[in-house]
Amino acid sequence: MGFVGFWKQFFSNYYPRGHLYFAGALGIVCLTVLFFVEGEKETVSLEPATRDVIPIKPPDLNAVPETETVASNELVLEDFVVTEDSSLVDEQLWRQVEVRSGDNLSAIFTKVGLTDQDLFRVLNSSDEAKILNRLYPGYQLDFMIVDTGELEKLRVLKSPLEGYLFTRETSGYMVEPILKEAEIRQAYKVGKIVN
Repeated sequence: MGFVGFWKQFFSNYYPRGHLYFAGALGIVCLTVLFFVEGEKETVSLEPATRDVIPIKPPDLNAVPETETVASNELVLEDFVVTEDSSLVDEQLWRQVEVRSGDNLSAIFTKVGLTDQDLFRVLNSSDEAKILNRLYPGYQLDFMIVDTGELEKLRVLKSPLEGYLFTRETSGYMVEPILKEAEIRQAYKVGKIVN
């Protein structure tokens, strides 16, 4: 049995004739449609129909910008004198100490060069001075000590928003609470949980 006989017997035994005729007719229709569609191709240009040319001019390097000229050639001494900024000097007088575990107020005062008498004056200045009896790690103490070695101001910050300011007066220390209001900003976070 040859090649053609094999396929003839295969199709006659395994495929019904109606199906074979239908598949053949469908193949001829597809080839005909493909042949006619290919003949009607249309080309499209990808370049734009019009072009606008915009000239680019480099800046004129010889042009000098107009500036105001000063009529006098006099130099004034105040132009060259540097004055100290009072806020900068004020910040240089402050000594900052952060309370750590195991620190006590007497040791901190001694560390910054103050005496026990200074500590006694601050503690007995008012009822609000009792905050100094309960120091916790993380509190920030800022001491302003003037040239004479006396404590001028003591700033106790429990947090960045809350604290007390002790200011020296003739009779003792005046205590002012420091309360700052937090600036609230809305923030959005986006995330994806992947198992």
